[in-house]
Amino acid sequence: MKSKKNLVISLLPAVLLPLFPVVTGFYRREISVHMPPCPIRMFFQVYCPGCGATHAVYSLAELDIPGALRNNAIIVAVAVLLILYWLENLLALFGRKKKILPTDDRFYLAAVGVALLYTVVRNFVPFLAPL
Repeated sequence: MKSKKNLVISLLPAVLLPLFPVVTGFYRREISVHMPPCPIRMFFQVYCPGCGATHAVYSLAELDIPGALRNNAIIVAVAVLLILYWLENLLALFGRKKKILPTDDRFYLAAVGVALLYTVVRNFVPFLAPL
C-alpha cells in the first residue's frame, strides 16, 4: 500500500506539471480579471501572508524564480518543500528510503515563525512588498 502511495505521488508531477502553464495562463487571461481585491489589503491597508501569491504562482509557471520571490517568498519556500517531499517519495519508490525533509517539529515551528515575521516585515520594508 505504501509503494502505491509513493507511485501516485511520484507520477503526479509528470501529469500535472505540463498542464500548469496552460491552466495558469488561462486563469490569468479569463478568470483573474473578475476576482475581487484582497479584503485585508482593501480594509486594513496591510499585506497579508497571501498577498502576491497568485502572481508568485504565475511567475513559477513561467520559471521566473526571482519574480516569484519578489511577489511572495512564502510560495517559493512551500514549492521547495513540495519538491523535496516529491523527491523523497520518488527515492522510496526505487527502494532508497532516504529522509530529505527534516522530521523535527522544531524546524516546522521555526518555519512558521519566519513566515509570520516575513508577513509583518513586508509591510514596513518596501522591497518585500508584492508588485
